[in-house]
Amino acid sequence: MQQKKLKYLNTLNELQARKDAENYNQLITQLDNDQKILIHDFKNHFTTMKTLISEESYEEALKYADDMITSPAITANGVLTDNPTLTVILSRYLAICRKKSISAAFNVKNARFSIYTPGDITSLFGNLLDNSVEACLNSSDPYIDLEIGWNEEKLSNVIVLSNSCETAPIPGKNGDFITQKKDAASHGIGIKSVKRTVLKYHGLLYQYFDKENHSFTTIITIGKDEL
Repeated sequence: MQQKKLKYLNTLNELQARKDAENYNQLITQLDNDQKILIHDFKNHFTTMKTLISEESYEEALKYADDMITSPAITANGVLTDNPTLTVILSRYLAICRKKSISAAFNVKNARFSIYTPGDITSLFGNLLDNSVEACLNSSDPYIDLEIGWNEEKLSNVIVLSNSCETAPIPGKNGDFITQKKDAASHGIGIKSVKRTVLKYHGLLYQYFDKENHSFTTIITIGKDEL
């Protein structure tokens, strides 16, 4: 039964990966267009704000500045990486976090996932971020922090994912944690998929709950290719 569920999950991941690849060019084009338009219009924007200030319309000038600061071209609706699927997945979850009022910080400039398969990227980051968002929904101060760095000495990516988590997860028999979701039999497959991907690239996974800070952290070291 578990093998069937894993096969089903892998199929879903592959379908999502294909969709991500198709959306990648559209995402990049949109980000590029938004920024080009903003740069082109900078002179007009500053002229307008200068006029409002000179007329002592301070409230209008402040509102105008706020609109500029929250512009999609400045806030960046996407997260750019060296892997198209990873770019789309992180951009999607960034949008989800904004919609659900979850503070999100994705520092992934040093990530090296260019040769990872779409299916592996989807299995790894899709499941991890899905669990993080789920944990944040019951938090009074929801946040997700994702850091990816490259270890030149060990030729591996180091992934550190932390999120708010009000309730301590239940430890499992194998040193992992039991899912708190209602459909535990189904959703528990997600972390199994993550572990299988990590093992495929001869990586290591460690998770812990900080009861003092009400946070849950996942640390993964994973090679740049299958050894």
